[in-house]
Amino acid sequence: VAMDNLNDSISGLPTPLDEAVQGMQLMATTTNGDIAKAEKVFSAVNNAVLGFGGSTADVNNAVLQLSQGFQNGKIDGMTWMSMMNSQMGPTLQAMATQMGLTTDELKSGLSDGSISVETFQDALINLNEQGGGGLEALSTVARDATGGISTSVANMKTAVTRGVANMIETFDELSTQITGLTSGENISAFGSAIEGALTK
Repeated sequence: VAMDNLNDSISGLPTPLDEAVQGMQLMATTTNGDIAKAEKVFSAVNNAVLGFGGSTADVNNAVLQLSQGFQNGKIDGMTWMSMMNSQMGPTLQAMATQMGLTTDELKSGLSDGSISVETFQDALINLNEQGGGGLEALSTVARDATGGISTSVANMKTAVTRGVANMIETFDELSTQITGLTSGENISAFGSAIEGALTK
């Protein structure tokens, strides 16, 4: 289910599937193995960055920095700066507004731990799905912001990659049904047969 949700969340965005999976896995280390929540946190960060002009490299940086902060139980000044550099400023401003705080108060609360990582994650997920603090839902903002030609080309590459992965998976299932072996096992057996023939 989490993989389907992840696929849906990046559909139409320039985020490559492999990077999204890595990001979700990093977040899972901070959600006590709750993959569904990890997917939601990753998707929220992805949309928060892309929605305000950030790149997929900015997403990867923000995810890495945040996952380290989450593991430490608080978001320090370096992680805050990383979020700002990754174009998350408008999201953090909206989050502060939603909480009735200034951005400085939000930053301080995250840094000293008086605003918990879980509270931050939940607020981020809520902004992604519902919007608030003067912003539309981040999922909408990201889709609206990434509708250009370069994004379309990146999306096409991602769709082709996803399509090839689906074809390989289907072929693997067919191979298992017909031969009782997976595609990988068939390829290994074929390689062994060739090697055997060449060494005679």
